[in-house]
Amino acid sequence: MSDYSFTLISLLFLVSAGVSFFVAYIAWQKRRVRGAAELSRLMLSAGYWAFCIIFETASPTIEAKILWSKISYLGALSTPLLYAFFIFRFVGKDNFLTKTRYVLFSIFPSVVLFLAWTNEHHNLVWTGFAPIDPDTNLTQYFHGIAFWIGYAGYIYVLFAVATFYLLRFTAGHMFAFKLQTSAIFAASLCPWIASLFYLTGFNIVPGFDLVPLSIMLSGLFFASAIIGMRFLDLVPVARERLLESIREGIIVLDQFNRIQDINRSARIHTGVGNGELSGMYLDKMSHIDAKIRNALLEDSPKVTIETYGEEGVKYYSIEKQYIDNYPGSRLVILKDETSDVAREKEM
Repeated sequence: MSDYSFTLISLLFLVSAGVSFFVAYIAWQKRRVRGAAELSRLMLSAGYWAFCIIFETASPTIEAKILWSKISYLGALSTPLLYAFFIFRFVGKDNFLTKTRYVLFSIFPSVVLFLAWTNEHHNLVWTGFAPIDPDTNLTQYFHGIAFWIGYAGYIYVLFAVATFYLLRFTAGHMFAFKLQTSAIFAASLCPWIASLFYLTGFNIVPGFDLVPLSIMLSGLFFASAIIGMRFLDLVPVARERLLESIREGIIVLDQFNRIQDINRSARIHTGVGNGELSGMYLDKMSHIDAKIRNALLEDSPKVTIETYGEEGVKYYSIEKQYIDNYPGSRLVILKDETSDVAREKEM
């Protein structure tokens, strides 16, 4: 460590890493909410990338800088990929997030990572390096075909696809959603604009890679969206007023039977109370009447059940509708028909 020369640039990357790790922690606290786990992994990867660059900028020799660049490539390659996964989850493209697609999307980055670690044998990622600048302790990397195709080309394709879905999602939703997605879009632009400066050679300081540093600004946008705009909660006021006022019970379940949303009527009918239920497994909630719980979980699109409790006999109709773009998720409508059945009996 004594040979390392930590500069102001190193300090900037330290701040960038710290902000990224902080946002990762905030998102992980909300990991039961849709997209939170993906955001946490994204910011963790970005923080790792910036952290490695601290030592790359402080290294005293070309050999040490190359070593730290190789170590940082894991973050440099995984961050764009995790960003795309985060956007796909955010906009509801869960069909993009199968295990098979995870593997397919990771093939290109894995190949480039291997080429980076073995670059001295083929020079496909880096073709050469400029002498270390005595004023900044930075060097410039001259890139080969594997970098331009496997790294620069691939991440810009990922960004273009993710941006397309993000813009379409923003355009198709109400204003409250647009505020949140605008913050996400602004956050996503920061590293890509910075990468244009780096790739085109228009850097103010030669050899200064702005991309990891720009993650700090992105992290601030993400943190603002989470804390200030209720991003990842995505429950507009209009939805609150509508669902909480209707008689029917509404429950939204994901593919793992976890409760994603539930209104007041559903809480009353199931007797779950007013506590936090988001992310809880419905099939493990033993305090719900067994008939109601089983009817909510079974595959039948519509079923009528009869229950017995302290209030006597009650009749419920339960309907289920699958939600587009959310495989396995469904909207469950629970209606108390006790008075209707009693009226029919009287007639």
